[in-house]
Amino acid sequence: MKKRLSCLLAAVFLLTAIPLRAEGTYIAAEHAKDNGSPYYIMVNRAANTVTVYGLGEEGYYTRPVKAMICSTGRKGHATPMGTYSTSGKYEWLYMVDGTFGQFATRFNGKILFHSICYSRQDPAAMLTKEYNLLGDHASLGCVRLQTADAKWIYDNCPAKTQVTVYESDDPGPLGKPGKRIDEITAEWDNGWDPTDPREENPWNAILVRELLLESALVMQTGDSLRLTPILKPEGASAPLLKWKTDAPLVAEVDATGRIVAKKAGIAVITAICGEAQSGCTVTVTGEALPFDDVLPGAWYYGDIRAAWESGAFQGAGERVFLPELPLSGAMALQLLCNLSGEEVSEPASGKPWYDGVRAWAIAHRITEDAADWEAPVTRQAFILMLYRLETLVREKEVPADTALDGFSDASDVFPDAETALRWAVTTGILQGSDGSLLPNSPLTRAQAAAVLRRFSALS
Repeated sequence: MKKRLSCLLAAVFLLTAIPLRAEGTYIAAEHAKDNGSPYYIMVNRAANTVTVYGLGEEGYYTRPVKAMICSTGRKGHATPMGTYSTSGKYEWLYMVDGTFGQFATRFNGKILFHSICYSRQDPAAMLTKEYNLLGDHASLGCVRLQTADAKWIYDNCPAKTQVTVYESDDPGPLGKPGKRIDEITAEWDNGWDPTDPREENPWNAILVRELLLESALVMQTGDSLRLTPILKPEGASAPLLKWKTDAPLVAEVDATGRIVAKKAGIAVITAICGEAQSGCTVTVTGEALPFDDVLPGAWYYGDIRAAWESGAFQGAGERVFLPELPLSGAMALQLLCNLSGEEVSEPASGKPWYDGVRAWAIAHRITEDAADWEAPVTRQAFILMLYRLETLVREKEVPADTALDGFSDASDVFPDAETALRWAVTTGILQGSDGSLLPNSPLTRAQAAAVLRRFSALS
């Protein structure tokens, strides 16, 4: 057992960066300096999400401005990872499988952004089954989008706009949007993409006679949620549904009905479709977090707020939290020590800042010593240490009923960490991504905050 634990910890703390694939180099938008293009495009092929970033005040692409649901390459045709630049644009393009794509923008040889495929060069000939697959891995390597999103890139992203394809279980700071129509059934199939902007699009004639929204909501500053109106008559669709807010500084709303609470106050969110409309009064409470890099509406905002307010997490400098920074082994031990409520001695002169929490963790059998405590910690190593805190330090009996064989990468779990991960999955502390646990992926500070929030909810 001791030898296996040593192997586990060595593997955990020797990891120094997010692993890259051979297809290309990972460059995050926030590290890319202004290259003359107004936007930088990040394609998350694991989450099937596209996030477009604009320039921030420092001249880097740090401002998320738009998110799109997409379909990247299916098994055997994975969209190549790496950083590329856009080049040719085509209003209609004949594809390698004999179909046609609208508003295609090339960014890597034969790999393009384009609409859902059509059987012919006709906006009424969309392959509806491919539209219904949007959000899953379905293409031959290209990045498929709703027509409106493909047109947005076609219209707004000039040649030499940089595009990075990467993998992460985090869909991005704006989350993963839904489709305009979740599923086009045979009854409603008319061969058109619901987002196609042409006036003759028959979806425009599918009228809603009445909209119903919740009358009132209370949100905390920084949180987000999506309003879903009830449409009448039953079976009606609202592809041209519009949203507005009367107080955008208090609460924003996007084209999908997603509300982001910006600051304390009251805003009225209104949904409009033709002559039908409905309003929802949103009361926003609380103050924003004091971190410039934790944007309201980010998927992790509430998790970081909970961890910060509890004292488990601190900032990483003046007005910064660094949510995407991989959590180091030393940071992980500090978090566990904070959770325990125990105090540790100050490090002796010449010793690293984490010397006290390291000694505390070793004394409580949470971990053994490792070669590099400043290297990133993996998801399974953090869960294992959290499990030991719960069972060895707090002496609790915990459930571990869920088998891991339903996850595609269950074989990557170390034997000594299996029970801990079963406990984490059983209790909901650890959530998979597209059927994977990603046990050897580094855990970011934001992800750690999410894990701690779920862990705290068990008490």
